[in-house]
Amino acid sequence: MSWEDGFRRQVRNLGNGARTHLTVIENHGGINLRYRPPQGKSVTKSLPFKWNELHADNAYIRIRNIYKLMLEGIEFALAVEIADDKAPMLVEDRKLL
Repeated sequence: MSWEDGFRRQVRNLGNGARTHLTVIENHGGINLRYRPPQGKSVTKSLPFKWNELHADNAYIRIRNIYKLMLEGIEFALAVEIADDKAPMLVEDRKLL
């Protein structure tokens, strides 16, 4: 089995038997993450990793964090931004600084 097959299988099995509706795709040498909800339109976001075996582990950790955020009720696109540290800070969080 190639590293790509193993990587895709890891992402597919994130939900421990439950469907995650997440798929990884190679796109121009980078990694895209696609979310296909049961109803609705699929959404694809680029992740800041190259499509190669050396980056697969770090990409998997990021995808696992995104999935965890989604389980907490955060929509896919925002979960990707939060995991990438690009989401705006909530007002409540700013007060803690």
